[in-house]
Amino acid sequence: MGVLFIVILLGYVGMTGLISWQICKTLNSRMAKVITASSIVLLSLSFFLSRLLPASSPLWLAKSIYVISTSWLLVMLYGSIFMGLIHLARLIMRLSYKPLLPLRYTTYIGAFAAVIVLIIGGHINARSTKIIPYHVSLPDNIKIVAVSDIHMGHSVGKEDIERLANSINEQNADLCIIAGDLFDGDVRPVIEQDLGAGLRLINCPVVDVMGNHEYIGGNPNVDADYIKGLGITLLRDSVMTFKNLTLVGRDDPHVSFHSGVAPKPLSELIPDSARNIIVIDHQPSRIDESANAKALLHISGHTHAGQVWPFRLFTGMIFPLDYGKKQFDNTTAIVTSGFGTWGPRVRLASQSEIIVIR
Repeated sequence: MGVLFIVILLGYVGMTGLISWQICKTLNSRMAKVITASSIVLLSLSFFLSRLLPASSPLWLAKSIYVISTSWLLVMLYGSIFMGLIHLARLIMRLSYKPLLPLRYTTYIGAFAAVIVLIIGGHINARSTKIIPYHVSLPDNIKIVAVSDIHMGHSVGKEDIERLANSINEQNADLCIIAGDLFDGDVRPVIEQDLGAGLRLINCPVVDVMGNHEYIGGNPNVDADYIKGLGITLLRDSVMTFKNLTLVGRDDPHVSFHSGVAPKPLSELIPDSARNIIVIDHQPSRIDESANAKALLHISGHTHAGQVWPFRLFTGMIFPLDYGKKQFDNTTAIVTSGFGTWGPRVRLASQSEIIVIR
């Protein structure tokens, strides 16, 4: 993981330098070049600088820097893609002995405008939540509504949570499952603004597990107390019975970075008397354990179905199932793309969803 982070960081630094150089060489004024290059570098560093903000910073400032810095990551990503397409077109023209496409600052302004339009479209898409039905043979016709990756915080606020609760209530389910990442990371806006208040309105029992973002934020116990204060049952490597179901909530692997203690193997969690086992595990990396335990159902989130293109190409390589429904022996695994987003409220080639299992 450390090596991967270094590779991504070096790639990001290289991308920043390349974009700055490409744009600046189309400018004639020395002052314009300095201002442009400085602005790009400052925006590119803003994500890392935001981590240095003191805890006492005003929430409006923390939110503004968070939204700007994470949105800039997308500008860099799609700006690089558009720049690559421009140079590919120039290469094709050169090989075809045609006049080269001129590179002017207006070319980059057009590419930047296209990126902004793309991000706005992705923002609209991210705020449109779909209800996705799945059919699984459950005892007594139990109906389950499940959601993951809500990411309450700077991007997902109180109104979003109330809308989510209303959508869940409309399903008239017997049980609601939250498969982790209820928090985006920074717990302060959630606590100070009580962003999760709407979850108290859900009209059926609610069960939750810890996700990696509950640990990334550095305050997992504070997160856990807040979750319980919402009237939600939190399963941390623990088991509960609901009607004829045995619900097994697995702790996220990130618990080992926080406490130094690895999550328990699934085989140690399931009691001998367990029937109709449903495993709730934030990350879909341990589906094989659920299959070996002959679980009826395995529910995960975490991947966001890539959230923005082309990241699903990577989630599909990392996890045995990164989105949708698939059978693993006698175990049905379902991975949801989640409700909220990490970083900017943008989804491209993925959707915000609530799943209904009946």
